[in-house]
Amino acid sequence: KQHTTQIITIKSNQRGNSLLENAVGSIHSMTILHFTFRGGKHEIELTDDLTVHDIKSYIIARSVPDNANVRDNDDADERLAIDDIRIVFQGKVLSNNDELIIDRIAASNKSESKSKNTLTTTTTTQIKKKYNLFVTATSSATKRSMEEEMKTMTAQNRRLVRDDLTATGMAKERQRKLRGQRVLQQQQRRHASAKAGKYGFGSIEVLPNLPKQEQARSILTQLANDPGILACMNKHRWNVGSLAELYPDGNVGQSAVCVMGLNRNKGQQILLRLRTDDLSGFRKILSIRKVLFHELAHNVHSDHDNDFFQLMRQIEKECNEMDWTGGAGLSSSGVGAENSSNDGLGTDADVTTEPMNAYEGGAYRLGGAE
Repeated sequence: KQHTTQIITIKSNQRGNSLLENAVGSIHSMTILHFTFRGGKHEIELTDDLTVHDIKSYIIARSVPDNANVRDNDDADERLAIDDIRIVFQGKVLSNNDELIIDRIAASNKSESKSKNTLTTTTTTQIKKKYNLFVTATSSATKRSMEEEMKTMTAQNRRLVRDDLTATGMAKERQRKLRGQRVLQQQQRRHASAKAGKYGFGSIEVLPNLPKQEQARSILTQLANDPGILACMNKHRWNVGSLAELYPDGNVGQSAVCVMGLNRNKGQQILLRLRTDDLSGFRKILSIRKVLFHELAHNVHSDHDNDFFQLMRQIEKECNEMDWTGGAGLSSSGVGAENSSNDGLGTDADVTTEPMNAYEGGAYRLGGAE
């Protein structure tokens, strides 16, 4: 092999080139083969006897990353071999190591000439012509390492996607889903609260000297952070100074007067009856939520007239439609209703069967503008 400063000329045994001469004439002796390999640019002079094997040998001799630091005691697989190198010319892989490059170029030029529907042949030219090659190479050791890594990743992925169909595994899956729902619910509430901006509830107030104050505070906090209610208040630009607990005077369904909620000064404070008549438990939060819809309507209308009830129904519809939880069920513990069958919310029959027309008057009073 003979080297120059810019262009490498690879010499081998001299052979004829009848295919090239018959097909496209002769190619100038300074035709260049250009390619990049591992960050370096290489140019080889095209000669009549240059083969695919010659180019691969040239690449192996200059493959610094794989061969420069290899010693006799090192793994021989780290060295590049002829079959490790892949050369592509004009979209086709040069798989025959004994193939003459000049024959491949001649065949390519002949094909181009036919595609242009011309009977003329390429004549001898005195200008330099450059052909680009695409070269890749991977040593046997690298291939083996990649295959082992792929096998390891495949085995790990199989373990990750394998479902545990035992009773214990299914129970754990349900727990993971519940935790995910709770996290999503908390994030959505924070987002809704931030989006609402200045519209919403101010402070939370519970009655002193009564049992389970933290649970009462949790119910009011849940209502104050309800995504649907906050979205509705933001739409109407309502700001309630305080959401507070109302003492349960009277017995539901028995007493002549039984106040379920109260709105003071059209939004200065809203009070809600949270506890059962005997103070031992809490009313269902869905019933308390409906009372809150009623009291929010008093932000606009003091009297229980047609305009009031129309607004109340609109508020209920908006709160339910804009609630991202989609009716999954609410409880004072912050989880779905299906998981709150007996969590201190109370099962008072009088409360659970409370009729909707109770808001219109009679034994129950939901309060007006005080």
